[in-house]
Amino acid sequence: MAKATTSNHPQPEDAPMAPPPEPPLATADDAETEPYTIFDKRQKALIVVISSIAATFSGFAGNSYFPALPTLSSDFSVSIDLINLTVTSYLLFQGIAPSLWGPISDVKGRRVAYLFTFIVFLGACIGLALAKNYATLLVLRCLQSTGSASTIAIGSGVIGDITTRADRGGVMGVFQAGLLVPVAVAPVIGGALAGSLGWRWIFWFLAIYSGVFLVVLVLVLPETLRSAVGNGSLVPKSMMLRYPLRIYQKRSTIQWAPGEAEVKGQKKSVDLTGPFRILFSKQAAPMMVYTAVYYTVWQMTITAMSTLFKEKYGLSDTQIGLTFIGNGMGSIIGTLVTGKILNMDYKRVMDQLNAEKEKSPAELTAVSSDMETTTDSNETTTDEKGPSDGNNDSVAAFSSRIHNMNAAMNTSTSEEPDQYEVANENLNGRISKQEAPSTTKTKTFPLEKARLPRLPLLSVIQCLSILLFGWSLAYSEKVHISIPILSTFITGCTAVSTLSIATTYLVDIFHDKSAAAGASLNLVRCLLAAGGASFVGPLIGKIDAGWAFTVFVGIQGVAILGLAVQIRWGGAWREEQEKVSSREEK
Repeated sequence: MAKATTSNHPQPEDAPMAPPPEPPLATADDAETEPYTIFDKRQKALIVVISSIAATFSGFAGNSYFPALPTLSSDFSVSIDLINLTVTSYLLFQGIAPSLWGPISDVKGRRVAYLFTFIVFLGACIGLALAKNYATLLVLRCLQSTGSASTIAIGSGVIGDITTRADRGGVMGVFQAGLLVPVAVAPVIGGALAGSLGWRWIFWFLAIYSGVFLVVLVLVLPETLRSAVGNGSLVPKSMMLRYPLRIYQKRSTIQWAPGEAEVKGQKKSVDLTGPFRILFSKQAAPMMVYTAVYYTVWQMTITAMSTLFKEKYGLSDTQIGLTFIGNGMGSIIGTLVTGKILNMDYKRVMDQLNAEKEKSPAELTAVSSDMETTTDSNETTTDEKGPSDGNNDSVAAFSSRIHNMNAAMNTSTSEEPDQYEVANENLNGRISKQEAPSTTKTKTFPLEKARLPRLPLLSVIQCLSILLFGWSLAYSEKVHISIPILSTFITGCTAVSTLSIATTYLVDIFHDKSAAAGASLNLVRCLLAAGGASFVGPLIGKIDAGWAFTVFVGIQGVAILGLAVQIRWGGAWREEQEKVSSREEK
């Protein structure tokens, strides 16, 4: 009977910040081991596509709304600041809701969490389409956000279930690209609907879209939660989790041994505090704060676009929707390119580590051979001429070299969770480990070196694009509208690339709580974005767009210190927590 892949070091419940290690990468010639996932290439592609489409609802609900803001202000006879408050409340609940649904999906299953979130979203969209006053609009936007926002965190959990670190960056890039399609097309759709049929049809469109997709999701998406179905080979007892997993198991082209799901140890319970503990853990907090600030400034530019383009260039709702295409296309291109770069960077670092690992045993063998030759020579000399102190000293010197090399090779920063050995991943994704010499221990994989080196350049480029956006609008009478639109393309590209890298990095660290990690990042970035969206308009009204966005760039300059801290000390803090957890296990 097959069993789910488990860690040799089970994680205690009181030490949630150090997840069990992911299985090491596989050797190409190992055919006896269980695959990391039984889903073959086509099945994985389908799962990623479904998860990515599910994540589009958060973007559609948020971005299709922007072109209609001036019209909503007029129809409900309220100020634009009050209408912007519905954007703020949406972002607020977008941050809070995944902290509930993320932990639920990590325990009860991805399908269960998806089902409930889409039911909430569908009901909210119908209510918004029928809204008669501003209060109803405000409350139902919060409920709509509660349903849609969690699809990103749950989707991140699905990606974490079916990928290893070696290919996660590329898959996460595809996932992020899909969910960012609405950033490009939703404002166009929203503007067209608001300008032709009226703003209520924005929500009727979302209700129809979500209702049809909910049926598809229930029928097609299998359960992937590893604590429930292992690598996909286990058969859960719950009918909700069993179907359509059984169909995927029968059609998979990967060899595996089927089995019934078994409950081992203590049953996991929903941990609603998990995302908050991740947020305040020192191995994740600096990265999250940095990412949240850069995301917030990006969202403030999007929030201000509708009003600024209408005031500065006199655009209609439909024309305003078209101006969002630049931001959306930049977002899609950024995440697709970033996904490939993440895989390349990971492979480069792994190749370097493997080369170092292979070199050390070779040096040890050469030194041992030299010592044996010298020892034989010493024995001959002793037989013919008697003992030689000089030759004995030579043997001692070689022994000392051996001792020092063993000591160096035995030095380890941590035994878990980010272990690497001389290993590679084969095309079938099978997991095994090439035995290293008995004198060696595994090292902690330098995730910061593999994931984060591109971020400083992306940060600088985003800051420059924000300055271009603000000052081109400040001098709109002299600057063609194509310039601020071009700046939104650059901002979208860099902002989403940053978010994609941060999400992949956090899923790497907390791979057994990937949905909770996504929810934690979602919480801090959306809460900050909610605050930013609430005062961007008043600040621009007081000091104009140029100076307002200059202030925001100054804040970004301070926030980049969080990235510097993460790169410098993030790895050491992870190792420290892993050692603490290891001692507690003993």
